[in-house]
Amino acid sequence: MNFRRALMIAVLVLTPALAFAAVPLEAGLSFQPMTIPVGGTSVMTVEITNPNDVTAAALAAADLYPGGIFNSATPATTTCGGSINAPAGSNSFSFSGGSLAAHSTCALAITVNAAQGLWVNALDPGSVTSSSVPANAFFSTALLIVNGGPPPASGPGVSMSFAPAAIHSGKTTTLSIVLTNANASAMTGVAFATEYPSALINTPDGGSSSCGGTVAAKPGSRTLAFSGGSIPANGRCTVDVVIRGSSPGTFSVALPAGAVTSSSHPASTAGASATVTVSSSGK
Repeated sequence: MNFRRALMIAVLVLTPALAFAAVPLEAGLSFQPMTIPVGGTSVMTVEITNPNDVTAAALAAADLYPGGIFNSATPATTTCGGSINAPAGSNSFSFSGGSLAAHSTCALAITVNAAQGLWVNALDPGSVTSSSVPANAFFSTALLIVNGGPPPASGPGVSMSFAPAAIHSGKTTTLSIVLTNANASAMTGVAFATEYPSALINTPDGGSSSCGGTVAAKPGSRTLAFSGGSIPANGRCTVDVVIRGSSPGTFSVALPAGAVTSSSHPASTAGASATVTVSSSGK
């Protein structure tokens, strides 16, 4: 009987202690958005949950990020009370003086930017503390992906051809100059100029362009100039000019590297040429 009474007393004494034993705080870490370009920003959120029946008093937290992640100039915010210290340009933050009611969740939000690469930040056990309940007991990690900036702009691509590529003296052929734009933005202010061999001359038919701009191909001259053109993003256009062969031979017209320019993009990096054969009249 005495044994039973002692056991009942022990159960009554220990049960309240077991019922109210505090458990560790829970801490989660995330980046939103998870993927940003170089120069962009992401919000790093530390979500803190108090699973206890008592308030988590004197709530505090601290974190040191990987070397490629830095606080932005945007002020950090908290729904946990207290104050955050996250100086712009530093790779850490500290939080203190917070409070979190029983069975509640609050968050710390720090806006960051980062160098190009894949960055994993971690909250170690013990990073989130309180004077009234145990600190977080588990690791929490989050991935931030920082993509490189847009590829550098490229100059126009150039190709040239004669159609037909063989004519009799005194007959005509069309010189076509195809301009391409491999960029994601339209290319504007496109221009070039070239001079033909002496046996090739412009006809009264002049020139035409699907690139807009102005084609200058004066009848009887041996020059072609184009200016003010535009090539759509990831597109192409053509400048045509009708040319007469005045004497027999094989003749080439060329645009060397750098000859095609643009006010919005670099000049062409490769040259192009086209060849026409002029035979004697009647042959």
